[in-house]
Amino acid sequence: NQVEIWSEDNFKETMLSIHCFHYCGDRLNEEEISTFDMTINGEAITYTYVQLSRLTFYALGCMKIFKDKHLDLIPGVEVSDLYSLGKKFDTFCKESFAVILPSLKTTYRKIIENKEGAAFTLPRDGKIWETVKENFDSNVGLLVDMKKSNSRMLD
Repeated sequence: NQVEIWSEDNFKETMLSIHCFHYCGDRLNEEEISTFDMTINGEAITYTYVQLSRLTFYALGCMKIFKDKHLDLIPGVEVSDLYSLGKKFDTFCKESFAVILPSLKTTYRKIIENKEGAAFTLPRDGKIWETVKENFDSNVGLLVDMKKSNSRMLD
């Protein structure tokens, strides 16, 4: 019987993923009591983001994309800093979720408005992932533009 041992890199990435997953779940659970107003068929209705936590895996996917492609938007935070799960990890979570949460909420509102997807299919729907990703990419673009503007103002 041969025992396989994870490499240090695989272990770090797995631990980071687990902590990000818990962060996403906790934040989305907190948001499930928040509301939004929408007019459907001429009727104004107040909805609650009651099923928002069903989008946790999409949030996790967005966090991975943010880590892999956009970490440079957070000054002083490197990938290696995230593995210690300290203050820089907390900063990463806060900064990335400032882009991810609105992306998920926008997608959620579109799901309600278009009456797409049953709650049980939300976590595994390719169309929903594409919508989340489009919203996320757009919000990251806005963040990049904002940081560039702030940088120019400081120069």
